[in-house]
Formats: sequence, C-alpha cells, structure tokens
Amino acid sequence: MLVFLLGERHKYKTQGEELLENICSRYYLRDTIDYTAYYAYWHPVPTRIDERPRDTRRQELMAYWLETFSNPIIVGFGWISGDLLFHVAKSRMNFHIGCKWIIEGQSEKRAWLTYDPNHALYDPGIVCDIAGTIVTAAKEDGHTIKIDKTVKPYTWEKFL
Repeated sequence: MLVFLLGERHKYKTQGEELLENICSRYYLRDTIDYTAYYAYWHPVPTRIDERPRDTRRQELMAYWLETFSNPIIVGFGWISGDLLFHVAKSRMNFHIGCKWIIEGQSEKRAWLTYDPNHALYDPGIVCDIAGTIVTAAKEDGHTIKIDKTVKPYTWEKFL
C-alpha cells in the first residue's frame, strides 16, 4: 500500500490535491485501494522548530501505518513532510527530492520525498518530478504502471 504524507490539512480541497489525484488516476492508481493520503498536521504549522510536535507526530503516524498496513511504501510531499520524516530543513530539501531516505528514528524503514503538489501549481515543470517519484514508489509496491489516456492531464487554464 502506498501511503502519501502531505503537509498541512486545509478546510477545503486544494488545487494541489486535485493535481495529485489527477496524476494518480493517469497511472491507474485508485484512491483508498492503491494509496491513502494522510496529513502531517491538521492545523497551521508553527514557524519555530522547537514548537513543532514532529517527533511525537511521526511516532503516531508510523505506529498507525505499521499496524494498519503490512509494509507501507511512504511518499512524503513537501517541506513539512520532509521535516517530519527526515528532519530536513526547507533550505536543504532540494538535495533530498526524488530519493528514498531513512526515516528519522526508524533504522530499517525508508520513505520517498518529493515536491508538494501545491508548489507545482506555480511551476508546472515540477509535475514530472512528482509523477516520477509516485511511479517509482508504486513500482516498488508492485503496481503495474501504464498511462490511462482517457484521463486528461491537469490543466492550468484557471490560473492564466
């Protein structure tokens, strides 16, 4: 099972979440069957590192994932999940994007890290990096990947 860790939960469905659903449906990944999305925080993230409950939140999420799914393949999206899973600062994230890293405090568990889908709304070229990481993680999970041509790619017309 693929487990997606997004950053902060909003009260509404963001355009980035729609973009992520579009990417997944183009590669035949179905929500709740092939992947499940979770959020690092349900409220705005504190700006100071010492005010973030990242260690306790990571332990909660890892305990739940390992109990619920036998061997989850984790994909973190954006700096918030990078900070939570790997203790990677925003300024150092570009060295970790698109790769699989050891999760902080988990000696044998690793997770993928990629850009936040909301960031791709401002830079459409990032969609390739996000899709590549999702596809690689899905292949590791045992999925057969092919493009569903009936699903149209995400369009940025509403932003033009």
